[in-house]
Amino acid sequence: MDLRSLLPRDPAELHYAVRIFLGTTAVWLLLRAAGDRDPVWAIVSLIVVTEPEAVAAWRAFLTRLVNTVIGCASGLLFLLAAGPENWVIPLALTATVLVCIYVVRLPLTWRVGPGTAALVLTAGVAAQSREAGLEVAGRRVGEVLLGSAVALVVTWLVSLFWPLREDGRGRGDPPRA
Repeated sequence: MDLRSLLPRDPAELHYAVRIFLGTTAVWLLLRAAGDRDPVWAIVSLIVVTEPEAVAAWRAFLTRLVNTVIGCASGLLFLLAAGPENWVIPLALTATVLVCIYVVRLPLTWRVGPGTAALVLTAGVAAQSREAGLEVAGRRVGEVLLGSAVALVVTWLVSLFWPLREDGRGRGDPPRA
């Protein structure tokens, strides 16, 4: 087996790997210092928002944030209005899907909304507590915001030192065969 075949052939691939490494390291260290032992949503958000170009990263940031806030708001609204009951979950998720698809209209990321609502609701139902849902919602929005913001900063910093050309190659990369 030729070891060169394992190396990225496309600079954009290597850009993603470098950005994910830098961003994950930053998010992990920040949240560990703040006492968060499970920064999964910050890391997932970082991965989802990471893009080689700042404009695409900004769009991913906005759609991730909007749908996360909608999911949290929907989950909390149903949790507060009806209480931590099992029957609320399918009703709330259906309503969240409809809002994300027909009102917000961010087609590529609409699933984030009901997924977030499910996290909030199931935390409340499992603990039989409205407060548990509120805690999950707050943590989720905070981590999504942090992970997404770190992805934007890393995208910007890497583009300053290692920009991709319009043809997708890094500065100084050989022509593609």
